Amino acid sequence: MNIMKCNKEWMKVMIQMPSSSIQQNKSLAQNLEEGLPLENCYIAIKNKRCVCRIVVFPQMKYLGYFTIEDISQDETDQFMKTVLSHLDTTINWRIDLYGDKKNYQKIYTTLRKYFQTEIKRESYTVTCHLQESDDHLFQKADKLQKEEIISIIQRVNETTYDRLILKGHRQDGAKQLYEEMRQEKDLFQVLVIKEKPIGFVCVNRLLEDIGGIYYIGVDPVYQGHHYGELLLKKAIHMAYLAQIHTLIADIDEHNIYIRKHLKSCGFMLDCKESVFLLHENEQNG
Repeated sequence: MNIMKCNKEWMKVMIQMPSSSIQQNKSLAQNLEEGLPLENCYIAIKNKRCVCRIVVFPQMKYLGYFTIEDISQDETDQFMKTVLSHLDTTINWRIDLYGDKKNYQKIYTTLRKYFQTEIKRESYTVTCHLQESDDHLFQKADKLQKEEIISIIQRVNETTYDRLILKGHRQDGAKQLYEEMRQEKDLFQVLVIKEKPIGFVCVNRLLEDIGGIYYIGVDPVYQGHHYGELLLKKAIHMAYLAQIHTLIADIDEHNIYIRKHLKSCGFMLDCKESVFLLHENEQNG
């Protein structure tokens, strides 16, 4: 098995791996069209077939599109070990694994071997449709005071049940989260009650017709009044208007409150998810 960085000769095969979903193959092809360097893509060739791939996103400290074909556990381990040997392992790289992934058990075993932290999550989906509009309660984030919104994000971060958000809060902070969400423009909305911003929701487009809830939160002072459901309904509504057909929400398995809101808004559990971090996450201690 030959492990190497992808090149033009193997690019077409890499983005058409049978064990990957059509959506993931399409998404990777789109990333490459938008400028993702081929040298960020690692592949393994066996019997003139691409049998492994993984893509490195350095700015996000993220490893994506991990896919294997019919190879052994040892070969899967070898591939991951080789890829990690080319990376800066002082970085706390993250990789996600969904329960419906083909060859899930081999990939899971490899990730458990090389990554120190596993955070269990759940992935929910809903088909977007028009909602009863409460547009008068919402404003685009860029129309409000930046400092006010960052302050809300900060307070939400400090009280969230989501262990990934807790980690991100320590590493990147509310300001960076705000700047990342601001890139989504009209899909970043703030809930305003009596002229006071009290919550926010941001949807990001993952594929042409698939979106995800990037982050959602209510100021702790105003929690317990069903504002979370109002924000979720707004997310579904604006996703529909943006021609997003399916909306995904990934949550920490311990976050019973957001799970309750998701179900009341029509989201259905799609699959279980594990997020792996290369190093120990002190929040788990």
